[in-house]
Amino acid sequence: MLCPVIAREYFGSEVHALHFSLEAFSFRPGQYIMAGPAGMGHLREYSLASAPGSGEGRILFRRIPQGLVTPVLAQLKAGDFLEIRGPFGDFLLPDADRKGRILFAATGTGIAPFTSLAHPSSEAEKQPDYTLLHGIRFGRENYLHGDFPLGRMILCVSRGDIPSGAFSGRVTGYLRANPDFLNSFDTIYACGNSDMIYELFSLARKTGFRREQLKAEIYF
Repeated sequence: MLCPVIAREYFGSEVHALHFSLEAFSFRPGQYIMAGPAGMGHLREYSLASAPGSGEGRILFRRIPQGLVTPVLAQLKAGDFLEIRGPFGDFLLPDADRKGRILFAATGTGIAPFTSLAHPSSEAEKQPDYTLLHGIRFGRENYLHGDFPLGRMILCVSRGDIPSGAFSGRVTGYLRANPDFLNSFDTIYACGNSDMIYELFSLARKTGFRREQLKAEIYF
């Protein structure tokens, strides 16, 4: 499917978001697509960071200078076309999990699927009760933070100046500094760096979480 690009955002640190028209395309919060510049013949996996039924898609990506696809994506502008396939994936939030307290844990662009998971996809769905723990390197890497209400996010910054109210360190550093934090959640959804996810789940299992309470989407 070819989708016209609506706009491109730049957040600094080589991170971009592409907005594109997604009419007559159905997906569930948490799913991903294969996407790439039209006619290039190369597609990569990107979580959809947009609301189902909105008619607009959005993907978040970091430009890799030596990469094949992302340098071209970072040059697309309104009126260009994006080729997509999908949707795919089962990183979904069932009704059973919406009834409890949920921890969303992300590093970097792994925040993308939570922008859709954090909101009901229909009037019949329950608004999830969640806290988002987002790990970034620098405070200026606040991409998509405007999608989350105040009080729902805990920011962990590992380098440079630390914004007011943020934790100085990594996501797992925050968990070790606050050993009772995980006790208030019923399920954990994690997306991003594999090292963070493995360490988070190890800490969660020691706290008493079972395997079925831990869901992951590993980016790298």
